[in-house]
Order: sequence, then C-alpha cells, then structure tokens
Amino acid sequence: MRLCATLALTLCFLAGAATAAAAPDAGDQRARKLPELRDVRRIHVGDMGEADEADRFRLLLEEELTRQGFTVVARPEEADAVLSGALSVRVLDDNTQARVFVKLEDAAGRRL
Repeated sequence: MRLCATLALTLCFLAGAATAAAAPDAGDQRARKLPELRDVRRIHVGDMGEADEADRFRLLLEEELTRQGFTVVARPEEADAVLSGALSVRVLDDNTQARVFVKLEDAAGRRL
C-alpha cells in the first residue's frame, strides 16, 4: 500500500537528516543557541488531519520513529521537536493514493 511507502520515505528522511546535519560554519564564532536537527531525540507527533486514516498514520509514524531510535513523547512540552502535517488519501477504483505533508518544528515554532 502506498501509505506504508510514504511512511517509510518520511522516516528515512527524518533519520537521515538527523544524523547528517551539517556542522556550523568555521567562520561563525558565536555559539549557536538555536536547536539543530541533529539534536532532536524526543519527538511529539502532532495533528496529521481529521480523518480516520490520519489517526492510523499518526500511530504508524510513532511506532516507526521509535524503531528508528527516537523517543516519542505524549506532550509537545516534553519534546525537542514537534512533527505535524496533513494526510490526504484518495481511493480510485482499485488504487489508493496517499500523500503526506509534514513539518518538524522546535519548541519555539521554528522549522528544523
């Protein structure tokens, strides 16, 4: 099913981005105070839409994030970052298409 493929692609992106984040520029002498993607370990999976499929996707996403070594937390206040977005599912004859749009934000609402 395409939903599983979409989930796998989303998680591969998150895992790869978290481990491959670039180091700060050598010319930047001041300490960075903004959180970086590589520092994200605890994630709160927020709203993914209103449909039943969105709830199912959210549960699958939480499970897979845990498998990838992240800690999924129940409240945004406990998280390094919040993952939220929207899921769109269309059923056409015998074909189901799922599209996911997600964003990862730190506690201050800045996109990572």
